[in-house]
Amino acid sequence: MKVAVKDVAPCEKLLSIDIQAEAIREQYELVYREIAKVAKVPGFRPGKAPRDVISVHYKNEAREEVIKKLVSKTLHEALEEKKLEPILHPEIKDVDFTENKLSYTAHIEVRPEVKISSYAGVKVKRNPIMVEEKEIDQVIDRLREGFAKFIPVEDRGLDYGDFIIADLKVLVDSKEIESRQDDWIEFKEKTFLPEFAATLKGTKSGEAKDIEVNFPADYAGKEVAGKKGLFKIKLKEIKARVLPEVDADFIKEVGEYKSADELRQAVKRDLEAEKESQEEHRLQNEILESLVKSSQFSLPKKMVERRLDHLVEQALSNMMYQGVKQEDALKEKDKFREKLQAEAEKQVRLSFILDEIATREKMEVTEKDLEKKFEEIAKEVKQPKEKVVEYYAKEHLIENLAVQILNQKTARFLREKAEIIQ
Repeated sequence: MKVAVKDVAPCEKLLSIDIQAEAIREQYELVYREIAKVAKVPGFRPGKAPRDVISVHYKNEAREEVIKKLVSKTLHEALEEKKLEPILHPEIKDVDFTENKLSYTAHIEVRPEVKISSYAGVKVKRNPIMVEEKEIDQVIDRLREGFAKFIPVEDRGLDYGDFIIADLKVLVDSKEIESRQDDWIEFKEKTFLPEFAATLKGTKSGEAKDIEVNFPADYAGKEVAGKKGLFKIKLKEIKARVLPEVDADFIKEVGEYKSADELRQAVKRDLEAEKESQEEHRLQNEILESLVKSSQFSLPKKMVERRLDHLVEQALSNMMYQGVKQEDALKEKDKFREKLQAEAEKQVRLSFILDEIATREKMEVTEKDLEKKFEEIAKEVKQPKEKVVEYYAKEHLIENLAVQILNQKTARFLREKAEIIQ
């Protein structure tokens, strides 16, 4: 076997592999022996047909099997010989095969040479943790909203801030596109189309109205954007939301607090803990961003492309989850690819940086690490740990999980070694 290696681009190599007649003949013999065991040839019992008869009846099958086995075997040997480790599955091209010779090329991507001058002691500035009184007020107001009472309104018409229970139909081009019954709606001026809100304001319980609207050209629902629509709505009830006072009864309902001041202190502690967590997350990201910016090396194109594909699919899925139709979401695919290209490159670069640091620091993922992670996942998805392990094994995801754990370990190491400026 002859192997030649050519650098075609940063992180890309082209292997040209030539296999001589002797290796081909040997492989044919092995393949025909296997075929002979199961061959069904008229006039012969299974497994008893002569070699020359089998070669006539199974010529094409044997040829394909020889090519497949020889390419697999010789590619593995060539990579070992040249000490190359592809990061993705090699792309086989230009296969030229006769009974006396086999040649082909294999395009591979390899790890870049990751150059990091320094990674311990990255300087990052910690922002002070401060909780303002208005933030505490906002949390308590949300708590009050959770214990709000809804009082029927009968002595006046609908006003902004009220809640309504209504039957609603939406028609566009005389076709019904939406229908809801007994729907709870908070009536806010800026939430609705201007003509809808203005016309509905002042309506009383039990009244029905047909309201014509013009959907803006940039309306989120592409199927109705720029068209005229008709809302048929019947108000069944109007309710005013009444928030409780922050008194002894409210404090008792919220939790075991002795006073409003004790409640405020508890809210403050929770906000401080939340902000502390957010600040730690920001510091971690800043450390990693700093390493990405200071480490320049070529990236494998296909690896970046695969990461970009994943990010685009996530973006499209999020659009559809928010109610955008699949065909409308797909129209944005090219825009997302352009927008997310830099992010894909950054993520791939960071993955190589973290892997390089883990190698230098001799970090590894232990069975204990995996067990702990499986327990965390099981708790999160509310499934027995055994089922989680079974799923990850079946889907061949354990290796990916180990990489994730190793990256987290490395990121924690960098955080511990960072120089925090107060």
